[in-house]
Amino acid sequence: MQRSTRPTEGHREGDIVWIWDENQQHERYEKALQKDNERSNGYFEMRRLVIEAEDAGKKGCVIEGKWCWLSKQRDYIGRKPAKTFARGARRF
Repeated sequence: MQRSTRPTEGHREGDIVWIWDENQQHERYEKALQKDNERSNGYFEMRRLVIEAEDAGKKGCVIEGKWCWLSKQRDYIGRKPAKTFARGARRF
């Protein structure tokens, strides 16, 4: 369910403004809305890295230990802690 009002809790890292949200599986993640970061060089650099990963056939990329992706509407960057897998572990 999409919120009709913007959440008020958020924080700034460098020059990027992040807010908290929740996906359909009720997992919390951070998102940086493009409209909140129009003057942020860090936001557009991160966006460029995610787009490069997409162009290489990936769904996103890990930046500073967090999995980052671009929304389907391409109006925000989402991120959450990257999952790590034990060496030699099998993925199903």
